[in-house]
Amino acid sequence: MKQFSAFAMTVIVSLMLFSCSGSAHDEAEQLADQIKETTKKNSPGTVATSESNYYMKAKIDGKNWVASHMMPDEEVNSSYIRIHGENGGDYMNFQLWKRGIESGKKFPFDDEHAANLSLEDDDGFWAGKSGELEITKLDGKWMEGKFWYKATSSGSTKTVEVTEGFFRVPFVLNPKQ
Repeated sequence: MKQFSAFAMTVIVSLMLFSCSGSAHDEAEQLADQIKETTKKNSPGTVATSESNYYMKAKIDGKNWVASHMMPDEEVNSSYIRIHGENGGDYMNFQLWKRGIESGKKFPFDDEHAANLSLEDDDGFWAGKSGELEITKLDGKWMEGKFWYKATSSGSTKTVEVTEGFFRVPFVLNPKQ
């Protein structure tokens, strides 16, 4: 009798778990999505973008992409400025040498100075080693530029084309540089 009630209890508990697993799984997925969204909205160090503030946009393989957040460059004493934009699980970033920076100056993307790209729909990390960035405005408060590059990944034969890129970030040149 003891074995039967242990068996019956196991069957009942299993049936209860099985019947609840669908809704519990759905609730867990919803909670995970809410946590992910809340974390994204409150990511430390990021700033929401707007067309008159921090801003980054580009076309990725012909599709419009706009950064929802950018990460400020807090390394004021560094020789480089890092420009980083993200939207959902996608991000792109690159660094510029601060010394001698001026409007009209062009920076090539190459093996040593590549743009980084990660796309949520694609599990790879992409390196933009062929392309160019040009500083289009430098007014003592903001730096703006345009960029394009072709990105490749060691895990794929595909090439990702980033075109019509634009960014705006705060920039005050440190007199020591």
